[in-house]
Amino acid sequence: DRKTNERDIRFLRKIEKRSFEKMSILNEITGRKINRTTEEEIREKRIEEGKVSFRKFCNYMNPSFFSDSRVFQDTLCTILQQMYEKKLLNSNGRPYDKLIINLPPGHGKSYTAGMFAAWAFGQNIKNQVITVSYTQTLSTRFAKTVREMIQDEEIKGDLNYFVPSSFFPGLKIKDGDGAMDLWSLEGSYMSYLATSFSGSITGMRGNIGIIDDPIKNKEEAVNERVKDNHWDWYKNTFLSRMVEGAIQIIIMTRWATDDLAGRLIAAYPDECYVLEMPVLSSEGEPLCDEILSREAIE
Repeated sequence: DRKTNERDIRFLRKIEKRSFEKMSILNEITGRKINRTTEEEIREKRIEEGKVSFRKFCNYMNPSFFSDSRVFQDTLCTILQQMYEKKLLNSNGRPYDKLIINLPPGHGKSYTAGMFAAWAFGQNIKNQVITVSYTQTLSTRFAKTVREMIQDEEIKGDLNYFVPSSFFPGLKIKDGDGAMDLWSLEGSYMSYLATSFSGSITGMRGNIGIIDDPIKNKEEAVNERVKDNHWDWYKNTFLSRMVEGAIQIIIMTRWATDDLAGRLIAAYPDECYVLEMPVLSSEGEPLCDEILSREAIE
């Protein structure tokens, strides 16, 4: 009868409603799982890319500074990786072992060199890095940046946050090594030493040497005594602590033709690769408008 039919219809509608609600919940859960799986797959792909590409490593570590739109970073990161892999060859087919980097202030050359040290440790924890600056304070700050970078931890649930151990799970500062200017990685011995041109390099040899900011200011840059002291320290102290086949990276602003970079180029022309990127191109275009616009330069 009519009442029976209405009851059956209401009953069927309740079943349909419950089934629809269940399907909606199931679809929502499934959708989340699919999205989550996709995000995890993207993260895994990025980790694999960062392991083999220093440029990708930088992009994923700090996307707010390293981006594809900053084309000069492509060159800087590629040259550093080629230097490490002994793929940057001179006219005789031999790998360069000295890289001289001249970039304008504020373009992250020291920061990128710190990133490079962390990435190089990921490639081989037996690497030994020695960094030199014009003061011990500055050199220790550089070492502290690398150390803290390695010590950084992932943020649970954030699949877009990367730290060095995301790419290289075994990368870890050795327990008990509390000094900022001399420390080791787990599984290695004396991995990093920071010093200055007035300091010494005792008890450690390196296969990666980074000289960052050897000149304090313009006045010091044209001081003959300072330039001679830098050259003597480089030849007598720094070189003696570099192992055979070591790579050397010299990062500095050029104020004089006979500064450390100039003397290296003159003494070892076949061993030096010069990466020079002026703040303005010959056409008057800024190296990176996002960092320093033409208006700001002028």
